[in-house]
Amino acid sequence: MDSIPANRRLWNRISSAYQRRHDPQIGGAPRLWGMYSVPDAHLQALGDVTGKRVLELGCGAGQWSRALAAEGANVVGLDLSEAQLAAAKAAMGTPRYPLVQGAAEHLPFADNSFDLVFCDFGGLSWAPPHLAVPQAARVLRRGGRLVFNVASPWFEACYDEATARMTTTLRQDYFGLHTIAEGDDARSSMIRPALRRTLTQCRR
Repeated sequence: MDSIPANRRLWNRISSAYQRRHDPQIGGAPRLWGMYSVPDAHLQALGDVTGKRVLELGCGAGQWSRALAAEGANVVGLDLSEAQLAAAKAAMGTPRYPLVQGAAEHLPFADNSFDLVFCDFGGLSWAPPHLAVPQAARVLRRGGRLVFNVASPWFEACYDEATARMTTTLRQDYFGLHTIAEGDDARSSMIRPALRRTLTQCRR
C-alpha cells in the first residue's frame, strides 16, 4: 500500500505541535543524534562535511541541515511535508540552502548527485527500506556514504503501550514489524516510542 499521501497529511497536521515539543532538543546544539542526543563528535558518523554535497532525507524543520550548511556543506533538505518545509524555511537564517518536497521512496534527483545522504529518524523511519535505500544508493556518487539513525525493531517489539515504556518482555512479533500503522492510513517503517507518544498527543 502506498502510504506517502497519508504520511504527508499526518505530518502536515502535526508539524507545528511536533516542532514546539521537540525543537528545543533537536535544535539545541548541532550534531546530536537521536532521542538520546549522542554527539556526532563521539560517533564520527558524518565527519568533515566542508564542500560536500549533502542530502538530508526527512529534514523536518532543518535543524541538522542548518548546522551542516553553517559548516560549509552544500546541503539540500528534503521532506514529504509542506508544513515541515515551511518550518525549515522560516528557521533557515543564513546560509541559505535548497528545500525540496519529495519522498525517500522516489528521490527527485539525478544519479550520482551527492557525497553524503543522511537522516536522523527522518525518511528512513517512514519509507520502506527496500525502496528508500536503493534510491539513496542511486543518488550517491562513487565512494559516497549513507548514514542514518532509526529505532531498533526491539523498541517496538518490547514497548508496552499501557505504561508507555520499554520492557524486557517481547510484546509483538519481531518478524512481523515491517510497518507500523499510525492511523488515517499513515504508516512508518519503524517508529520509536517517543514519536509515538508525540503523535498521540498531537491527535488529541
